[in-house]
Amino acid sequence: MATIETVTGLLLAYRYLIIVPLSLVAQPLVGMLSGVLARLGYFDVFAIYGVLVVTAVCGDMFWYWMGYRWGMPFMTRFGRFVSITPRHVEGVKKVFSKYHASILLISKLTNGVGFALVTLFTAGLTRVPFWRFVGLNLIGESIWSAMIISIGYFLGDAYISVNNGLGKAFITVAILVLIGIIFGVANYMRQWVFSQID
Repeated sequence: MATIETVTGLLLAYRYLIIVPLSLVAQPLVGMLSGVLARLGYFDVFAIYGVLVVTAVCGDMFWYWMGYRWGMPFMTRFGRFVSITPRHVEGVKKVFSKYHASILLISKLTNGVGFALVTLFTAGLTRVPFWRFVGLNLIGESIWSAMIISIGYFLGDAYISVNNGLGKAFITVAILVLIGIIFGVANYMRQWVFSQID
C-alpha cells in the first residue's frame, strides 16, 4: 500500500490531477488525506468529494461490466490476480441471494481489501439490473466518501489548532490509527461474507 508520505507528496505536487489515479488504488487513504489538506487550504472540500464519488462509481461500473460481459473467461484467466476466484464468486452469489442490496452497500466499506472487487464483478456476472447497481453504489459511495473526507477534515482542523510538535505528532498518529481501524473493520466484513460459503 502507498505510504502516507508518498500520497501526501503526490497530492501536494499534482493536486487535482493526481486524485483520480490515486483514488483508484488507495481511495480511503486519498480521501482522508485530501480532507486534511482541504482543511489546511490546499483543496476545495466539495471538489474533492465530487471527484472521489465520481471516480469510485466509474471504477465500480468498470468491474460490473467486466463481470457482465467477460465473467467466467476473465475469472478463469485473470481472476486470481485480483482476488476474483471461483470460491469468492460463489460465496458472494450465495450471500447475494439473502442480502442483495445490503452486500452492494457494505462493499463500499471494504475498499482496498479485496471484497469490493469480487462483489462488483459478481453483480455483473449475476446480471443485477444496471441502474439498481449504480443507484446502490452511488448511495454507498456518497456516504463513504463523506465519512472519510470528514474524518480527514476534522483531523486537519485539530492539526491547525495544535501549536506544538508533540500535539502534531499525536494527530498524525491518530490519522494512522483511523486508517488502520477502517481497514480492520473492512477485513472483518470481508471474512464474514466469505464465511457464509461454508
